[in-house]
Amino acid sequence: EDHNEIDPFVRQHALPILPILNNYVNVSLHEHQGEWSSEALHELVADPKRRTETILKLRDMFLKEKWQGINLDLEQPYLEDRDSLTAFVEEIATVFHAAGLLVTQSVAIDDPGFNRPALAQANDFIIPMVYDEHSLGDEHGAGSIASNKFTQEQYRIDRKSTRLNSSHSS
Repeated sequence: EDHNEIDPFVRQHALPILPILNNYVNVSLHEHQGEWSSEALHELVADPKRRTETILKLRDMFLKEKWQGINLDLEQPYLEDRDSLTAFVEEIATVFHAAGLLVTQSVAIDDPGFNRPALAQANDFIIPMVYDEHSLGDEHGAGSIASNKFTQEQYRIDRKSTRLNSSHSS
């Protein structure tokens, strides 16, 4: 529904459109509650044939819709999928860049499932997710989503990555 309202406005103002590909799975069709699915991500990245088929379908859809690129928000990968996830990002970047499309990726700084230096090389931009200091039901109690101290520490952890954009929450 938002697509029909937002698309004309965005195009009128010549803003880039980068839809998000994620592994967030809704619990039910009628509720907006769900969870990040490591298994869904595994099914996508572990099989080279599936990766290729998905990437080509995405490229074709993005060109047809005249979108400018993609943001990958693939969260909570299994550690065993680290290399496969990196390969997926490198492959989608190769195909999308050849078609003139951008590739960006939202990455959790402290998750060992992400090879941040390799991902930074493949992506046009890395968006470090520095807003998970506290969340609903946090075992450490309520608090800031991302205090200044927490944010600064996250950036210290991520110094090896380049091409950083920042994703904060207020």
